[in-house]
Amino acid sequence: MINVILGTHSKTLFVPSDFILAYEPMTWIEAIWGIQQGFINHQAIVDMAESQLSKGGDPEEALVSLCLSNTKEEYNLEELVRTLAAKEPPEDESQIKQKWLQVILAWIIRDWHNFSNPPGVLENVVADFGYPNELEEINRAVAGMAGVSREAETRSEPDGFFLQLLKKHFVDHGMPLPPTM
Repeated sequence: MINVILGTHSKTLFVPSDFILAYEPMTWIEAIWGIQQGFINHQAIVDMAESQLSKGGDPEEALVSLCLSNTKEEYNLEELVRTLAAKEPPEDESQIKQKWLQVILAWIIRDWHNFSNPPGVLENVVADFGYPNELEEINRAVAGMAGVSREAETRSEPDGFFLQLLKKHFVDHGMPLPPTM
């Protein structure tokens, strides 16, 4: 779950479904992991189902049920997604976690200027993922920012030091930068 402190309030952010569908479509197995971690909400699952249904073919009953599900009926959401995931080849959890990290970091790059405290969002994400070794340079920068006003850093450098580090990480690892929307 991506929690951001906004003054005295905490806000949970979800990766938008339009971003997931445009940047890196998910398997149903990956979607389950995202649900369990709190990275996506019910609407994102419905949007994924509608996108898959629009591709044609003979749809699974669970897929149609997801498309028709009401946002108030979240109780069976994970069960329907598990039904669809059971038909997919197994995936390694470390690879799923890595994909979600990439998707979330790409979303942060795309929406950097829409966050009130983007370095704080980045800090929460790297902490949620256990400060992964592949983000060593970013981890050091986040640790060095302890006690420094994130808002001041963001205002003084419009693109921000952290945004440049993120983009460099994507380029250095051959990952696609997010589309501008």
